[in-house]
Amino acid sequence: MGGTGGIGPTDSVCDQQRAFLASGMAFVAPTPPDLGLALSRLTYDVSAHPISVVARFKASEATGQAWISATEFDGTAHVFPQGYQPEPVSLDLQIGGFNSSGPATEGWLAIDDGAPKRIRLTNIDLVATTSNGCSVLNGSISAVIPESEGSVQLTLPSGTKTVAELAGGTTTSWNVRATFQAATTDFDFESLP
Repeated sequence: MGGTGGIGPTDSVCDQQRAFLASGMAFVAPTPPDLGLALSRLTYDVSAHPISVVARFKASEATGQAWISATEFDGTAHVFPQGYQPEPVSLDLQIGGFNSSGPATEGWLAIDDGAPKRIRLTNIDLVATTSNGCSVLNGSISAVIPESEGSVQLTLPSGTKTVAELAGGTTTSWNVRATFQAATTDFDFESLP
């Protein structure tokens, strides 16, 4: 048996604009353990839509742009809420996926602990593989929760704690990483700059 031993791409290059809506997330290292467990608990459910990846692809150039942030449904399609539209980040396309070519400056993670909340993320890097004709995305984001979000209170079964309390330590920003699966959804692409 010869071969390279790896698993090859499962999809072609994405060549149309797409919006992917995450259905749950799991936070992994280097996320501080207690913060990771809390965020995973609040974003795990399939009905949780903590983040979206909205992308425009230029397959002929193997590039594109993405907006990485939580969206909301406006009755017709998903949109970025007023005051929460992220800046786009450049993408590098490959057969079967894409990744950010540099970090996105900011985006927001949506959580609901009994009340809807948003946690600002900065320095967001994305790695994604796609399948089913670019209709399913398996993604991983690495980001920073900045000091400004340390006072956000999260209500958990064990009580209410701030992001900073859950993160522990003396740092003033926190590196996080999360994995998620997302499927395509309707998005108002006309709302993008």
